Amino acid sequence: MPDFPLTLVKPYLVEKGFEHIYYESDKIPTPKNTQRSTLRRGRIIIFLEEKGLLADFIEKHWSDVETKKREAEIKICKNWYYKNTGVTSVIQTTNNFYRCDNFPIDNISENSEIIKNPDILIKQAKPEQLLENIRKAFSKILPVVTNFIGNTLKEKSNNWKNYTIKNLSDITKNSLHLEGSIENFIKNLDILASFHIIINNWNEIFMNKFEKNSRKDILDYIHRLITIRNNIKAHDTMNVTEQYNKDRFDHDFGTMIFFIDHIDKNLAEELREMKKH
Repeated sequence: MPDFPLTLVKPYLVEKGFEHIYYESDKIPTPKNTQRSTLRRGRIIIFLEEKGLLADFIEKHWSDVETKKREAEIKICKNWYYKNTGVTSVIQTTNNFYRCDNFPIDNISENSEIIKNPDILIKQAKPEQLLENIRKAFSKILPVVTNFIGNTLKEKSNNWKNYTIKNLSDITKNSLHLEGSIENFIKNLDILASFHIIINNWNEIFMNKFEKNSRKDILDYIHRLITIRNNIKAHDTMNVTEQYNKDRFDHDFGTMIFFIDHIDKNLAEELREMKKH
């Protein structure tokens, strides 16, 4: 996911006379195991919204990113900031959320709506349910990813087996069904092996299946999804389910959507709807 550009926002804040916000954002107390850069991006995004400058900044410095990706990044950063800075209440005005710690409710304009537990920002879903939704999403994308691999490998005719085992570990190789047809092989692929096959043959085969300006992002999504899948396995085997939270879920699910959108837009839309529930 393309990050909110901290390197570009600094000169922008200087130009507007708000450079102190950039430096103050680097001094935010950071809770343990919290992504500091995400906190900073969230604080600056909220500040730009409050000053009515976010749209201007986007137009000048962040317009090259797809709207859906940009909106998802903004949501994640704001969520993360609210989550980790002790928010006790939040004001919603014209679809923008503002931090409002210990603000007397009587002093808030009648045009504002107090949301003590905004569904998007502070909803506390059970970790096991979040993990289950991620598992279901991986199950949904698996046949789409394997069919994509199969159709691409078929173009290599009889050499497809050589591409599938390239740079794979012996354990992974032994788990593959290389005897028989490519259809049988694809039917038995798991998601991790699928991701590794794409990465290991990226330059030779798969890179050219995507638009040139999207290739770097797609490869990054795949690497992230491998990490996400391994983390899910760790949660399952080490019984640390309680450590999985809504912020992690939003990041993980969003990464999956951004990746699959380049292969099957209908499935990407289905996942977006699934993520809402």
